[in-house]
Amino acid sequence: MFKRKRIGFPGLLAVSSLWMSLLFGPGAQAQQTLGGITGTVTDKTGSVLPETVVTIVGDQTSLTRTQKTNPNGSYDFVNLPIGT
Repeated sequence: MFKRKRIGFPGLLAVSSLWMSLLFGPGAQAQQTLGGITGTVTDKTGSVLPETVVTIVGDQTSLTRTQKTNPNGSYDFVNLPIGT
């Protein structure tokens, strides 16, 4: 006849951990700590405004950064702490 072998708690825990890591592992992502803001400054007619001063201020930290737009009217603030 056939003998049934029972898996003890440590074995069951190991098998469960393996399945959980295979199931949820690929979807897990690292948390980001920095962000950025990009945009383009235009006037009412839609024309870009180069050399325009753009200032951003963080609501929670009062961090202030200022830069001028490029010749295409675009700006790009990078490495900003994430917040509102």
